[in-house]
Amino acid sequence: MGAAPCGRRRPDSLRRFVAAYQTVSPLRLGELWAIPIMLRLALIENLRRVAVRIAAGKLDRHLAVTWADRLTQMARKNPKDLILVIVVGMPLV
Repeated sequence: MGAAPCGRRRPDSLRRFVAAYQTVSPLRLGELWAIPIMLRLALIENLRRVAVRIAAGKLDRHLAVTWADRLTQMARKNPKDLILVIVVGMPLV
């Protein structure tokens, strides 16, 4: 059972997976007990991926605000040097 897009699964996919597996060999008690654990692990992994995307978005927004502040400051102080801020990446002091 691999990861589905965005961590979504159809409600009956687990039931179908277990039923299909058991046509070959019945699941033992330990394997049946492992199913909820695997579901929890999948949930934790999906939460980790969401947290990484949120953190990356937060960093990107912070970078965008920092650049907007730099450009605004430079446009007010010395509009002629604005292009240098964009090219070099930092305001001239």
